[in-house]
Amino acid sequence: MATSKSFDVAANSLLAAVHHAKKDQYAACLTHVREAIDNQPARRLLAEVATKGELNALGRHISLSGSVNFGPAETLIRRSLAATPARPPRPANTAMQPDYWNTPEELQTDTIAGLIEKRSKTLKNNARKLSIQTRAANRPAQPLIVCAHHKSGSNYTLKTFRALAKAFNLRLWLRFYDTVEPEQGWDICLHQHSRVLDVMTTENFRGWHCIRHPKALIYSAMLYHQKCSEPWVDVPLERFTSETFWAASIGETYNIIKNPNVTMNVKKKIMNEGSTTQGGPSFEHYDSGYDLNGATYREFLKSLPTVQDKLIFEMRAHSQGVIRDMLAFPKDDRFITIKLEDISFDENMSALLAAMLGLGFHGDGLVHSLLSCSANCLWNTGVEKFSTHATTGMSPIWKNFFVGNVDEQYCELYGNAEHILGYI
Repeated sequence: MATSKSFDVAANSLLAAVHHAKKDQYAACLTHVREAIDNQPARRLLAEVATKGELNALGRHISLSGSVNFGPAETLIRRSLAATPARPPRPANTAMQPDYWNTPEELQTDTIAGLIEKRSKTLKNNARKLSIQTRAANRPAQPLIVCAHHKSGSNYTLKTFRALAKAFNLRLWLRFYDTVEPEQGWDICLHQHSRVLDVMTTENFRGWHCIRHPKALIYSAMLYHQKCSEPWVDVPLERFTSETFWAASIGETYNIIKNPNVTMNVKKKIMNEGSTTQGGPSFEHYDSGYDLNGATYREFLKSLPTVQDKLIFEMRAHSQGVIRDMLAFPKDDRFITIKLEDISFDENMSALLAAMLGLGFHGDGLVHSLLSCSANCLWNTGVEKFSTHATTGMSPIWKNFFVGNVDEQYCELYGNAEHILGYI
């Protein structure tokens, strides 16, 4: 391997990038990647090393002891090197112009701060001026399957992808409400309850799967089901089982339950006997252990004397089905899993950036997709805007209640669910 002083400078920049990546400091990591690839004399040699996969050889060249584990930085480095063509020096007045940037990595490093911290008027105006033709050229090339779960980002996902479909002229199929596939086809298939096994036969799709910490989900659902306008919470029930859950979360029965022209007796029969489509291949039937004796879900929940009693009922009744669905979601590398907590808390939007990149938005389209994402983030809007749906906002208050008997019952039901979902 050829050697040069400029190569050493570039290699050291890459090592600095790795150092920051291992500490999850990705903005700093990508800054050092850019420093390396902006080193013009070393660009060709670095690209050659990266494309041959000789990153360990790069480490040995600068006299590192032992092998080098580039870990999460390796993919970023390879992609940056391979995707960055030679170009003239960067003019000072173009730093915030979306059409200047050639690669997603540079977009993250140099414009994300302006987008999020100050939400730069220049950047917003440039993105909004993009024609639909320009956006279409920078939208995903593959169909998108978009999933969430009840009280786990379903409202955020629906609002955001409706906005993306409109902005990029994409055909949106709301799979939960419209049970029959559109004759004209679709570009985005969205299901708020993640029932998408029947459309996962689509080749080369990219997917979004939004999840939430199970305990936060239960606490939020407990509050929500006492005040919400969901039609199923006001149907008299005898006992809550998995059949009841499926009747409330399958489009074919949900549409009947919400229909004001359908008699209550018909709705009671559906909710107490369940849907004709009883669960997916990995869904296990369950019984909450609660007899409601003709009370509605809302009435029964509100009648319980303490928050702790309400939480135990909620985790054994409706939310048990939601969490089982979440845990049973297919393990498919085409799906990007995104946590509602990252959407709600992270003003740097690092998780959303990774998700939009993974879905195939790029260039100017990536900028516009992030603007659409930020419009519905709770850190940006505040919980007040979604007062009819968002119950806890970004509050961690649920942690105060999962102690003693409540936590014991949770562990009995869900075991290591938090570990499986990546929260521990």
